Amino acid sequence: MATATFLSIFDFGFGMGSFFVGLVAAKTGYSVLYLGSTFLILAGIGLYYWFDQRSGGKSGITVRQTG
Repeated sequence: MATATFLSIFDFGFGMGSFFVGLVAAKTGYSVLYLGSTFLILAGIGLYYWFDQRSGGKSGITVRQTG
């Protein structure tokens, strides 16, 4: 039951997300959409590394310093 609920909400999110992204693209154009998506991706990467460092780097990902 829990899996069905999760997947139903997941599918609903994909459907509604696609609809709203389509509306934004129609109003602003794809260049603005891609630029905004770039900032969201970079923010997500930054948050991931920030939370990883706060947890002591337990994710197994190491960042090597060169130079």
